[in-house]
Amino acid sequence: MAHNIYDQRFYAYRKPAWHGLGYVSADEHTAVQAGEMIGLPEIHEAPIAARADAFYMPIPGYKAIIGVTQHGGKPKATPYTVVTDRYEVVTHRQFTEMFDRATGSRVETLGLLGQGETLFFTAPISTIDVHGDEVHNYLLMINPLNGRLAVRVRTTSVRVVCQNTMLLALGQQTDRELRVKHNEGQIAPKIEDWLRATWAETADMTALLQDAYNAMAGRQLIPDAVATALETVYPVPDEPVGLIGAAAETREKERQHQQGHQQSVLELFEGSRTRTHAAMGTAWGLWQAVIEYEDFMRPRANARSRVFGAGAERKQKAFVHLHDVAQL
Repeated sequence: MAHNIYDQRFYAYRKPAWHGLGYVSADEHTAVQAGEMIGLPEIHEAPIAARADAFYMPIPGYKAIIGVTQHGGKPKATPYTVVTDRYEVVTHRQFTEMFDRATGSRVETLGLLGQGETLFFTAPISTIDVHGDEVHNYLLMINPLNGRLAVRVRTTSVRVVCQNTMLLALGQQTDRELRVKHNEGQIAPKIEDWLRATWAETADMTALLQDAYNAMAGRQLIPDAVATALETVYPVPDEPVGLIGAAAETREKERQHQQGHQQSVLELFEGSRTRTHAAMGTAWGLWQAVIEYEDFMRPRANARSRVFGAGAERKQKAFVHLHDVAQL
């Protein structure tokens, strides 16, 4: 499995990542300190020009983003992307400084992806006991300087150690998320203000999640309730009555796909080796079965489906429905 960690520049507190890269520290560190340990790139903005015969003509309205990292004591410059002048660059160093000022917390993991253009890190928020299951919650921050993706800050229960787990974390249901495009203007104050507010509310957030998770883990599901939940998440189309040819074949194929998804989740719910006491027969267990299927077992050509597409929507739909069932 590809991790996409840049030049082994990864930091973890106590627990090493599966990819075995970077630094594992027995001591706690802030985001700035962890960034210094792995060597964050210096971010520069530079004008760009187009070559015309023997001359170079500047291109107004555009600039390049360049990262400079140290390799063996020598600087290495890597062009990240070309953006318009409206693109507001928040350097990785500035990003870690904002987090430290807003929270004063240690970080759990911190690393660089791609060619160093994307910084991610997680910080511990709380640990929730769900009838014996421990759910560790983190704040995930992502600063992509690739000209395409927005800054993301959100709560998650995944300890992010590489690109794959970052995608998994982004695909999870969450109660809090900030997404800011680099061309919106004044993005740094928006990020820091959101961080301060969210960090101040962590106790309330933890209590709400504790109540929601415990309610789900305390609600046993009868077979009809399981079937209704699966139909909500994976609705099976009506039989192709009145359809002929390709339309009938397409409808029947979709019916078989949805029925197959339901059956796979049901098998995980009833007999997965990952089941715990809290998950056995409960709304919590069925939600965990949907997550396990969507994130680890369901075949898909594009893993981003679980982040931005139908996979993320199905997990969200499952959470909402099963949480509502648990409140009845």
